[in-house]
Amino acid sequence: MANSIQSLNRTVHVSNSGIDIERRFYIEPYSYHPEVLKTLLGSATIVKKVLSRVPPARDPWIRNCYCTEAMITLADSDAMAGSPGLEDGGNNTLIKKLENVREAPKEGSAGAFVLAHYRPLITAWEGTNPGTTHPEFDWIDYSVTPGVRQMPWPEGLYVYHQGNSAAVPDTVGFPFTVPVNTLSIRRMLLPEVPWEAIDAAAGCVNKNAWPPDNSAVSKRIPQSPPRTLKFENAEVTNQVDMEGNRWYEVTYTFTRIVLLEDVLTSATGDVNPGPVTWNHVFTRPSLWGWKGQTGWFEVFKGKAVPIWDAPLGIDWPGMAKVYGRLHAECDFDKLFVP
Repeated sequence: MANSIQSLNRTVHVSNSGIDIERRFYIEPYSYHPEVLKTLLGSATIVKKVLSRVPPARDPWIRNCYCTEAMITLADSDAMAGSPGLEDGGNNTLIKKLENVREAPKEGSAGAFVLAHYRPLITAWEGTNPGTTHPEFDWIDYSVTPGVRQMPWPEGLYVYHQGNSAAVPDTVGFPFTVPVNTLSIRRMLLPEVPWEAIDAAAGCVNKNAWPPDNSAVSKRIPQSPPRTLKFENAEVTNQVDMEGNRWYEVTYTFTRIVLLEDVLTSATGDVNPGPVTWNHVFTRPSLWGWKGQTGWFEVFKGKAVPIWDAPLGIDWPGMAKVYGRLHAECDFDKLFVP
């Protein structure tokens, strides 16, 4: 008997919170349902170290909606009365019967109903050539959550009173807040978890502006200037397809500083306006009791400068050579490579 599928009904539920499309099909024979389910829900494989995705089925009318779940039921449960019983099979034990005997109506007597739900794919990717890797499934459900990061009240804050300036005492100070947003991006249909890229990016900040201007996601994801975006973690969710093959969903979380300052001091002492980065700290430096200007200063990994003739390897106070920034830098595009 040839495999066949017939559309029975279609319901489109649209609201301010989204779209839910319900499609009903009739298929024959019943043994056709594993192939139908696999086609509806999609799959992913690695062939010669290259990702190949078969995305879920798209709705023919609303093209940004994909199948997210499906259910199979017998078209006529009475048709099972003519199918072989589980007691068939000779001296098989009960567990073998339950695990190995595939109950199904007699071929030609009845097929199955399929109930499939389609929902929008909310992706940041706006490219024009998805190929076989379908990168639109690497930039799903992107979201930005506003937040703040509290810092200790620093010295060097003043108020004017009767023509004079007065320092604000610590007793009336409150935590200094910096706007720090949380950026979340989900990838799906991954046959492998990109552990190497995740481990390499742990605790890193963006080396260059990210995403780049020419990126296929630059219209949807806010661009972060260099060193203002930090990779926090990756959450991995296990999934399986109809054939029992494992695939994964991976959700990346970043934190993003959104603060521009007129006085920003680099590691080499240059003062310029610009964005505060994860390598900056708001403080008032001092040396031998002398107080400097309060502001944002870049923190660097320093190598002390020794007094060569001094005993016990004593270093020059207040002297250090810059040999690296506080946070390692990387290219976040590598987290999204298929």
